[in-house]
Amino acid sequence: MQHAGIKFPPPLINVAFLLLGWGLEFLLPFYRFSQNAIMFLRGTASIFILFGIGIIVFSSSKFMKAKTPVAPWEPTTALVKPGPSVFSRNPI
Repeated sequence: MQHAGIKFPPPLINVAFLLLGWGLEFLLPFYRFSQNAIMFLRGTASIFILFGIGIIVFSSSKFMKAKTPVAPWEPTTALVKPGPSVFSRNPI
């Protein structure tokens, strides 16, 4: 049986970044920042979140159009060349 040969499952990578965020919050608590800095950080975070959602929607549509699974642990049935997939098999 074919498999994608991924080294780390994407949910594990997400958990690692969640733990990193908690560690940073422990080392540098959010309340130490001024109100203006907090507003700036929230605005910046919102932009990154919207950008990430856009990549997910755009990439998923490219994968569905090529009739290949979005899940990285399933065998690839087609090579998706345009879009974010140029940089990664799993841009999502």
